[in-house]
Amino acid sequence: MKNTKPAVWLSVSIAASLAAPAAFAQSATQLGDYMEKLSQCQRQTNGHSEHLMADRIDAKLAQSPALTPEMRSIWQAEIKALRAVTPDKQYVPPDPKQPQRYFLGLTDKEQQSIQTMHSRAVQENQLACEKKYSTSMTRYSPGSDQSGQKKYEEGLAANMTTPIDIATIPITPLPSPFPKTLEEQHAERAARNQARQAQTHAAGAAANQAIVGKVTACQQKLQGLRLEIMADHMQKNLAAATGLSAKDKADYEADIKSVRDAAAAGQQAPAPVDPANPMRAMTRLTLQDQMSMSTEFGTQYSQKMAACQAQ
Repeated sequence: MKNTKPAVWLSVSIAASLAAPAAFAQSATQLGDYMEKLSQCQRQTNGHSEHLMADRIDAKLAQSPALTPEMRSIWQAEIKALRAVTPDKQYVPPDPKQPQRYFLGLTDKEQQSIQTMHSRAVQENQLACEKKYSTSMTRYSPGSDQSGQKKYEEGLAANMTTPIDIATIPITPLPSPFPKTLEEQHAERAARNQARQAQTHAAGAAANQAIVGKVTACQQKLQGLRLEIMADHMQKNLAAATGLSAKDKADYEADIKSVRDAAAAGQQAPAPVDPANPMRAMTRLTLQDQMSMSTEFGTQYSQKMAACQAQ
């Protein structure tokens, strides 16, 4: 290939080489922003259970006339700390030496009720987030098959936890916040934690973890999809090319292989065949190719994600 190219041809070539990676970067940025919005949406229920516990302890405090002023101040500090929890702020115990003292103010039935109410709130929020920020991207691919995402959302709705309304449990006075002995405190805390963990699993936590794990596994399987589509477009362009020298054809085939190897390994970008020209593979595609690839990726990704999650 001669090096005496016209200036106009050279300008177009440079523009194409710059536009191609820019299109890739824009698409990756949009996907990253999209997943961040979904993550933020799912964090909205962080602090929900703490607020339920704070409300219950506060209601019990009003029915505890036998408590001394010192005891009341301790429970008030626990209530304040629980209510301070937000989606972005974790619980900070008033007494670091007794980080779960608030459990002493709740009976086993109250803890079970709060756990079921919190599980239901988490499940309802997850379904709402799915409808708004569908992880399968079907809603962002006009004309694509959305039945898989619909089936997934229907499954979430069908497996909602039936909450136990804490209002149905009679309010009893709060006990003293001072454990009789440190050993008794540890024993009571351990028993409550074990019961709470069992109730959490019974309320559907295991099912939710399985769903999240499946989505993650499906996403990992599709990490190389964009590069697979890119390699296919490059292969079509090579088949349609004429007048290539043996060296030019060999370079083209090497670029295609590097893209396919990166796709198979689940990488985000291919390793450059020619270090002196690391973007050579990208320049094999026109802007029209890039636009076509973006459409194909959106459609195939949504279809493959739905099929993977339905298995």
